[in-house]
Amino acid sequence: MTEKRTVCVVLVTYNRKKLLMELLNSLCIQTYPVSAVVLVDNHSTDGTAEMLAEKKVISETIPDETVNSRWNNMEIYYFRSSKNTGGSGGFSRAFKIAEKLPYDCVWVMDDDVEPEKNCLEQLLLYQDHTAQVCIPSRQDKNWDDYAITEYNLTNPFLHRLGLMKKRVASTEIKTDYLRVEDMPLEGPLITMSVVKQIGGPDPGYFIMYDDTDYAHRAGEVTELRYIPSAILHRKLADRARQETVTPPDSTWKDYYLLRNQFYFDRKYGKNVLVKYFRPWWSWTAKRIHAVTHRETYRMHVLNMAYHDAVNHRMGMTVQPGTDFFTAFHEKTEE
Repeated sequence: MTEKRTVCVVLVTYNRKKLLMELLNSLCIQTYPVSAVVLVDNHSTDGTAEMLAEKKVISETIPDETVNSRWNNMEIYYFRSSKNTGGSGGFSRAFKIAEKLPYDCVWVMDDDVEPEKNCLEQLLLYQDHTAQVCIPSRQDKNWDDYAITEYNLTNPFLHRLGLMKKRVASTEIKTDYLRVEDMPLEGPLITMSVVKQIGGPDPGYFIMYDDTDYAHRAGEVTELRYIPSAILHRKLADRARQETVTPPDSTWKDYYLLRNQFYFDRKYGKNVLVKYFRPWWSWTAKRIHAVTHRETYRMHVLNMAYHDAVNHRMGMTVQPGTDFFTAFHEKTEE
């Protein structure tokens, strides 16, 4: 692709107004100009809308409607949701807005990232008709990035996520790009052609795994490339969390990760055993681990996650902030 392409950033924010403003400022100084920003505010309660109005990024706020304005040579399409629909719901809405606009590519990101000045330019350099999705490296002082070159959907006995995904450290990649099968929704550049073929992220995931689902669907129509030279910083990266071998399986985020993993296997498994046995086996193995380590408080979240996935109970089924550990101990002390 040698022709000049117009790029629309697709961005979801929730209660991170300072980081959001820093990101918007970084988009203004890209060596390849950003044409527009579709900004979905997932019902922030920290004064995000007021800050954007004060800095004249937006002209007005109308709940559940898209408001168009212009700021720093970029078109701004602001949508403030009347409720928090999670990252998945926010991105689903943002993609629907962007799909109707006259731009060639969407550049997808959260509000807690910051691309280096030449990030977009590098992504565009390696995007072509063969590979219409290009993914930046999230290498940062607090994060060691990796590319996922395989997501195993054929082996029914892989019960841990770390075994399902084949990872290559970004520091080990010596080529200009690497073909991958998975990606986070933190910086991928996607042609509008792909968006119009497969749509946006599935809002049913709420959070977690919507990116893996989207990568799987995109991979069915185009090649996905990881670009080591395109750097995007993760400002809230947590190295301690990254290095954790065994997740606690007891927080609300762990619930969504487990539920959506089970659901994803049942949806895309390449054989009957992966579709039906692997989610059950993963659930069973984690329950055995919880019992043998006397961590019975984990059983509730594990059981909820499995049964909700099996019964297709998607969307926001657990309130963000739910503390399963505390709730369990309060109940047992009654």
